[in-house]
Amino acid sequence: MHGRGDHYEALTPAERENVEVIRRGYDAFARGDVPGLLALMAEDIEIDQRGALPPNEQYFGHAGTLKWLGDLAALWEDMAIQPLDYHGGHRSLVIVNAQFSARQRSTGEMVEASASHIFHLADGKISLLRIYQDRGTVDASG
Repeated sequence: MHGRGDHYEALTPAERENVEVIRRGYDAFARGDVPGLLALMAEDIEIDQRGALPPNEQYFGHAGTLKWLGDLAALWEDMAIQPLDYHGGHRSLVIVNAQFSARQRSTGEMVEASASHIFHLADGKISLLRIYQDRGTVDASG
């Protein structure tokens, strides 16, 4: 299991469940389990990757999620996202500091980058994902 951050035990049960939903999302992504990933996402999810490596776009809904996954696959190969720690709190907010690595298809260059992933959940589903390339951009206070 990936690290959950030192404050995990201090979270409320609802906040812990939010962290676990996000953890299951990373696991599904790593396995390439698209149906499993979509099952964790709200129908009207928003994915905002404008603050990160390409694709620098916004995506909406499950159809947008499929386009995002396709865009990632078109740009990157040997892609891995390693969650480093999970910060739950503020009821519906989960912040994950992660390490991204992949080979850029167009150049063959290996790229590694730190990132912060900001998740909002509603009714137990991921309703918003914002990705920032420099994980120093966001702290656990939101």
